[in-house]
Amino acid sequence: MFCPKCSSDNIRETKDKAQSGKPRWKCRPCGHRTTSPLSAPSPLTQGVINRGSIKGVKEFVITNAVCNAALHKGFYSLKAFSEAKNAQLIVVPTVYNWQRKEEVKLHDDVIPYLLTKDLILNKNIMIKASNLRPTLANPLSGKAGIGGTRSCVFGHPQVAMEMIATPKSELPRMLHTTGACTNKYYSKTVHGQYTNEGEKAALHHSIGGLYVKIKGDKFWTRELICSPDGSFIDLGEKWTADGMVGAERVSCLVLGDVHAIFLDEKERKATIEQIKRLKPEHIVIHDLHDNYADSHHHKNNYWLNYHKQVMSMDGLRVELQKAVEFVDEVAQYGKPVLVHSNHHDHLEQWFNRHRPNGDRPHIENDALWSELHTIGRQHIDDTGQTPNLFNLYLQKYCKNDFEVTSRNKPYMIAGVDVSQHGDKGANGGRGHGGFIKSAFKMFLGHSHTPKIQKGAWWVGVLALNMGYALGLSSWFVTNGVINANGKRQLLHIVNGDTGL
Repeated sequence: MFCPKCSSDNIRETKDKAQSGKPRWKCRPCGHRTTSPLSAPSPLTQGVINRGSIKGVKEFVITNAVCNAALHKGFYSLKAFSEAKNAQLIVVPTVYNWQRKEEVKLHDDVIPYLLTKDLILNKNIMIKASNLRPTLANPLSGKAGIGGTRSCVFGHPQVAMEMIATPKSELPRMLHTTGACTNKYYSKTVHGQYTNEGEKAALHHSIGGLYVKIKGDKFWTRELICSPDGSFIDLGEKWTADGMVGAERVSCLVLGDVHAIFLDEKERKATIEQIKRLKPEHIVIHDLHDNYADSHHHKNNYWLNYHKQVMSMDGLRVELQKAVEFVDEVAQYGKPVLVHSNHHDHLEQWFNRHRPNGDRPHIENDALWSELHTIGRQHIDDTGQTPNLFNLYLQKYCKNDFEVTSRNKPYMIAGVDVSQHGDKGANGGRGHGGFIKSAFKMFLGHSHTPKIQKGAWWVGVLALNMGYALGLSSWFVTNGVINANGKRQLLHIVNGDTGL
């Protein structure tokens, strides 16, 4: 007999019994008491991955295995990918429902990759060996303080990610779960149907893993999510148990909020590098325009308006030209899709409050107001519909075609809706609850903070240095990928480095 806690065979039956009448056993090395000793050593004590075994390793593929669940063939795709990339495959085991009194088992192929103790990868990221119950509805809830200042990766069948705000001079902390390499294994009724808790967990059970790359104190992650046949697509490359078997053109790259007037050159270059590498069919753009030059947020701020004049940042046409140039640049590599965003609406708000020849100190925008007035009236005469001035301006000056989404109609790319910016929630209100509960898989922007919760994924922002971003920040330069199979990935840019 073996101890279920430490797997020692130095376990002895005691004289006292449990209320059920079962004899109690006590492990002499660890002192653990149990009425259910194991007939074989627990695999949970056989973890072979440790700090010494990963010395010199810079790339990792981390997944989760639920004990007693059947191994999914996606495990072998992750294994083949790891071997090809010289990455260390790591499997974090979790036990579901101790009350079943089942003997804990794992597939023999998983044992060499088990991690059963926390593992630090570098100064800023670690892997937690915590046993997160597989049926947790929100596996990252309450985990913000775990890991101290390091980002943490947790093994769990549901893919989730959230950012924790840090001082702007530091990398934001990231909490991320992995997805699993085992089949769904959740509680069922006597009739063979999932229980309420089991059904909810099964809905968000994902086969796959998390790729992590480290370089010095920096790190990058991206999700590797498998199709039912066990294959997955990473950056347009299709992987199976036989290795890379072909290329699938990326369906879409969803850019973090652009705010072109604030776009840092190194972040712009890194994003264009990603676009050139992936060659996506569609390039989805959020908050291309900022309207900083004459923002309604600044209308009563004398010193800021004076500063904008001195720095020549109070001309809206200059801002709009930056947006035109950005659309034309990315249009060389894929079809631009412009998402209806709140900062685009700021141009409309400015138009409605601006008074030509009387709105000082912004008289230099009078000519633009007159032009937009002409464009808008012509649009009404031609279509009978109210104008979107930002879209009309781009249509006039962009050399390349682009599409625009509607808040009221899905824009589907490979099964993912990219029509929503995120500023307007369900019923026109605020908040993310409606997106998370929606039956649609979605990619959103607006918050500048990447996030994964259920079927809703958020990209980050391309411009970190905006005047109103003060204090602690969870903003991150993050773009999103929609692969041909409909599976998504987040691509992070760290100090201008894509990590690809």
